[in-house]
Amino acid sequence: MKNNVIARIINKISIGIGTACLLCIYVNVARAQVEVQPWGNITGIRNHGQLFDFETSIRVISENGKHEVETALERQQPYYKRNGREQIITTKIDSLYVNETVKDLLFGGVKVTLNMAAHKDTAVSAVYFCFSISNKDYAGGELRLKGALGRSKNFVTAGNKYDEIAEGIEFRS
Repeated sequence: MKNNVIARIINKISIGIGTACLLCIYVNVARAQVEVQPWGNITGIRNHGQLFDFETSIRVISENGKHEVETALERQQPYYKRNGREQIITTKIDSLYVNETVKDLLFGGVKVTLNMAAHKDTAVSAVYFCFSISNKDYAGGELRLKGALGRSKNFVTAGNKYDEIAEGIEFRS
C-alpha cells in the first residue's frame, strides 16, 4: 500500500499562463541515478545497484473537483528524450501541455522542472506533483518538505498524507 506526499504546485490555471516548479529529491549518497518512465513518472533512485523505490505523478483536478487526471502508463501520448543527465518528457494532461525535465545532480539528488501551458480556455482547481512511498519500505522513516510553511517543514513521520506547497523533499531513516 502506498501513501501520498503531495506538494501543491498550482492553485489556478487559465489560458496562456505557464508555470515552473522545481523539486529536488535528496538521497545521502555520493552518486545516484534516477529512474524515469517514458510517461514522466519517477519510479525511484538507484544507488550502487540498489533501488530506493517510490513513484511520482502529476495530477490535474478539474475546476469542480469531480474530474482527476494523472500521468500513468498508456494514459497520454508522451514524447521522451534523453540528453546527458537530463530526461525530458513532453505530454498533454487533459488540456494542459506539460514539459517535464528530470536531471540527475552530481551530489546524489534529482531536480525536476515542470513547465505547463493551457491549450485552450481552461480552468482547473489544482495541479499536484504527487510523491508516493511504500509503508513497507519506509516504515519508521521521516521526511521533510523543503520550503514548506506547515508542520512538514520539520521532519515528520513518513507514510502520512501531506498537502503543502514545497520546493523539495528529503528523507531520513
